[in-house]
Amino acid sequence: MAESASTIIVTRPEPFADELAISLAKHQFKVEKHPLIEFVANPEFSESPDFATSHNADYLIFVSQQAVHFYLNSLSDKSRSILKEKTLIAVGKATQESIQKFKLSALVPKRFDGEGILELLEELNPDNLELNILLVCGN
Repeated sequence: MAESASTIIVTRPEPFADELAISLAKHQFKVEKHPLIEFVANPEFSESPDFATSHNADYLIFVSQQAVHFYLNSLSDKSRSILKEKTLIAVGKATQESIQKFKLSALVPKRFDGEGILELLEELNPDNLELNILLVCGN
């Protein structure tokens, strides 16, 4: 009698559930997707005031892949291209990879947490100048 494939329930939100499900299916697992949370864009977001902030920011810090996805997708191509002149910081490698999908680059701290970001900012600003920082995150 043939062995049946193990079933794995994927609870990650989209689009990450799809990525994981595809990977698992390639390894002969049966996959059921049941996301426990859903990410949605803020319907009240307007590019104008937030982009003005990012245009004046010395650094933009992205704290998650979702923050990258929703923020950068909400900007026009022209607005995104201006970000190439900015210093972008990603909290971790996955967030950095999400930024790279938009043809932008980002620095990553040695430690993937708030303290790591503070250490990186200290390295980037040894003279302790006053900075304008935009923290891009969800709520």
